[in-house]
Amino acid sequence: MRTQPGSTPSKIIYLDDALSDNQGDIDAFILMNSGMPCLRIISTHLSVAAESGPPNRPEVCNLKYPSQVMKVGVRLLDATHPDVDRETGPPLLRALCGLMEELGGL
Repeated sequence: MRTQPGSTPSKIIYLDDALSDNQGDIDAFILMNSGMPCLRIISTHLSVAAESGPPNRPEVCNLKYPSQVMKVGVRLLDATHPDVDRETGPPLLRALCGLMEELGGL
C-alpha cells in the first residue's frame, strides 16, 4: 500500500473482483472515496497459467496512472491469442496493442 506523508495507507480496492468478494469496499470507494481503485494485471492466459503450476501474484494497476491502465489493456488483448506472437497475430490486435502502448507512454 502506498502512503503519503502525514496520511494513513490507502486500502487497495480491486474493481475487477467478483461482486461478492469485496462489494462493501467498492461501495465505500464509490460513496466516500475511500481506498485506491485498482485492477489486476494478468501475466498469462488462464489456460497457460493453469498448466504452468501455481499462479503468479498479479501486478497491481492503479487507475490513477494511464500507463498502467494501457498495460492492462495490452495484456488482456495479448491473452486472447496466447499461442500467437504479436508480430504474426491478427492485424487489428497488433494495431490496437501498438496504439495502447504509445498512449501509455505519453
